[in-house]
Amino acid sequence: MTRVQSVLCPVDFSEHSQRALEYAVALAAACRAQLTVLNVIDPLLAQAAVVSADTDYLRDTKAELQAFADEPLPGRVAWAPSPRLVVTVGHPGDQILEVAAFHEADLIVMATHGRSALGRFWLGSVSSHVVRDAGVPVLLVHPRVPGEGVEDEATLERLRALGC
Repeated sequence: MTRVQSVLCPVDFSEHSQRALEYAVALAAACRAQLTVLNVIDPLLAQAAVVSADTDYLRDTKAELQAFADEPLPGRVAWAPSPRLVVTVGHPGDQILEVAAFHEADLIVMATHGRSALGRFWLGSVSSHVVRDAGVPVLLVHPRVPGEGVEDEATLERLRALGC
């Protein structure tokens, strides 16, 4: 197994993707890997922002991504460079695969469920697409299990066994 040097974590600002990001941060710290946090904007939303003259939509999304990514980071990855923050427009599955290839990700960590019933279906199909077509391992993080967190020692040991 190749040593993990680059971890990609696509997020949609949901609680479920926050949990995936916690795992991605823990993995990046354990492996001393570069972390890339990705948000993919639906093309229709991007188009609507242009039509409504909201020219700062991408910048605002990147600022929101920065705040979202900062939550699980404090003190955990002092050795690492700041996470790369990437905002793209397009189909989420395709964009995740493109960004993974571009940044040479060794591992993709993503949530299995999105924000709503529609989001769960959408992200479910996205995760299925990514698992099927990614050329690297994909860690799917399920919704939070009460009493289990990324910080417990058993979970950290399992994460270290993934290739660090």
